[in-house]
Amino acid sequence: MSVSETSGSNAAVRIGTEPVGRLLLRFSLPAITGMLVNALYNVVDRIFVGRGVDEAALGGLALVMPIMVISMAFSMLFGVGSANMISMRLGQGRKQDAQSTLNHCLVLLAGIGFVLMTVGLIFIDEILSIMGAQQDSKSLEYARSYFRIILFGAVFAQISFGLSHCTRAQGFPKISMAAMLLGAILNIILDYIFIFIFHWGVEGAAWATIISQFCSCVWIFSFCMSKRAVVRLKIPEFKPSFKIVCEIMSFGSSQFILQFLGSIVLVFFNNIMSRLGPQALGVSNGVTLPFPDII
Repeated sequence: MSVSETSGSNAAVRIGTEPVGRLLLRFSLPAITGMLVNALYNVVDRIFVGRGVDEAALGGLALVMPIMVISMAFSMLFGVGSANMISMRLGQGRKQDAQSTLNHCLVLLAGIGFVLMTVGLIFIDEILSIMGAQQDSKSLEYARSYFRIILFGAVFAQISFGLSHCTRAQGFPKISMAAMLLGAILNIILDYIFIFIFHWGVEGAAWATIISQFCSCVWIFSFCMSKRAVVRLKIPEFKPSFKIVCEIMSFGSSQFILQFLGSIVLVFFNNIMSRLGPQALGVSNGVTLPFPDII
């Protein structure tokens, strides 16, 4: 047995033999760190856009934020659901079933990413209107420019975030955290370059985001294909199973509902604020930034 295979086996053994307290500390800290870092994508973009563009651009990014939360909800639906199933199957000694779950997870994440991208590009104006955009406003133009580019990275965002959960479930929380840290740090660097040096405005923030998500996606995807992983992606062996898809969705449904309801709150916030008018909101074009105290 090779060193890499041994490390993968040891990771699985540690999950089943180490004390619960030690495992909780080892897995929770990287998970919390990774989730916080992943949530910083939109916040960091808004900070740089607010400093490098104008306040109407902040309103544009605020319109897109609920959509990004919905996107994360789908990645949790399939990512968290698959991670729970993988943990259970490994505990039951059913490694082949765990591998099949991981293959299904990849296909589901890539599929929903493609659907989100296609639907978003076709109905971009209608979606932004639902999010609270006022017609012919400057913020709407910013939102459209930002959202159109972000959509092309939907597949990368889904895969990187979803597979991170599956990686953590196999006993590699630090690998998962590293993938998210890589994307977040790169996003900060590229935001500065694209906005303050190249002067690309909100488009620069969008490009920084999808490039960062692509790099995170490559990192986590490469690990899942490597021999270090306890359960590896083996795409040629993928056989669609409606039963596995239903099980994944049932395990991830609670996280999906939680995230989705959070996005609904933001949608109501945007719509209510837009009706109050520019004077009440304190920014131009009738759109404000959720949680303005962050900036």
